[in-house]
Amino acid sequence: MQTERYGVAKRENNAKRSFMVINRKQAKLVPSSPTEALEQFHKLAEKVRPTLREKKVLVIGFAESATAIGTALAAELGAWCINTTREPVSEPVILFSEDHSHASGQQILQEPFLNILPQIDHILFAEDEITTGKTICNCIKMIREVTDKELTFSAASLIRARNEASDSGFRKLGLEIVSLEQIETECFHDIVSKTEGNGEYYTGNAADNRIRICSVPARFSVRGLTNGMRCREKCLLFSEQISSLPEIQEILPPMKNAGILVMATEEYMYPVILFGANLEKLGYSVECQAVSRSPLLVDPDPDYPLRSRYALHSFYETDRNVFLYNLTRHDSVIVMTDAQNIPERNISELSDILQMTGHSKNVLIQCK
Repeated sequence: MQTERYGVAKRENNAKRSFMVINRKQAKLVPSSPTEALEQFHKLAEKVRPTLREKKVLVIGFAESATAIGTALAAELGAWCINTTREPVSEPVILFSEDHSHASGQQILQEPFLNILPQIDHILFAEDEITTGKTICNCIKMIREVTDKELTFSAASLIRARNEASDSGFRKLGLEIVSLEQIETECFHDIVSKTEGNGEYYTGNAADNRIRICSVPARFSVRGLTNGMRCREKCLLFSEQISSLPEIQEILPPMKNAGILVMATEEYMYPVILFGANLEKLGYSVECQAVSRSPLLVDPDPDYPLRSRYALHSFYETDRNVFLYNLTRHDSVIVMTDAQNIPERNISELSDILQMTGHSKNVLIQCK
């Protein structure tokens, strides 16, 4: 089943769950309008708002696909936010698992989470899609192990699967789920079982780096605990700061309707989407997408959501494999990351992929 909003892709060598639901409008796995992504997040916030009256809310967005959703919901709702992460951290963490994922380990920074507990009485989980809800249930279990505070829970997701087994489990937990769309997933295993994966596969080579690198002090972080409204304000100011950089001005197309690709790296999504939306307000045609850990098959079937895959190594960890999907030609590419000490080889691999796809005006913004 494929629609204008979502499609179903086949996971590579994943016996836990064979499919992944691809939101075509999320500005994550496939290029799409950042403004349309923010509109989805706004609609979800408005739908969940009536269920949170008089509650003191902490939003938890799940890495990697829902970090932007979590921060956006917190900004819309005037709530606190702490997103999960899969990145190595030195601080104590609360560990739980995302059973179906190729990278199943999830963690929440323990100290900021425990510090905010006196100020909240409700946790809202943010997701891009809820299929079985096991990740949420695993997270609730671990939260109850680290605190005896009476908390209520709910979840907000762009897409939710109709699943009686998980619905029954949610009811036992007293967990209300709000979503923009409900879908039937029973046929998804059968659909992807027919996918041969005969799309276009490429690997970036560590050739000469032709990406211009610009380091910019961000003065904020989307990792750890953040006030959603303040984070949005700082990100918007940061967007204006980046837009005025000489390095950016040099590669912006002279025609406002020309195409710009704004690229995020893995969990670092929310500031990038806001920056892309700011460029759209200036009149540019902008698409946004992110490098992802998710290894998915690609196929030429016109109804299949992924046609091409580009493999490279992560900016955050030297030998971690990550992927880009459905790259198309744009006049300029702006990559934004909060990764530090990026291996030169890994930047060169991205540079090679951009050159391979016809992109010659490229800037990497390293947010310090």
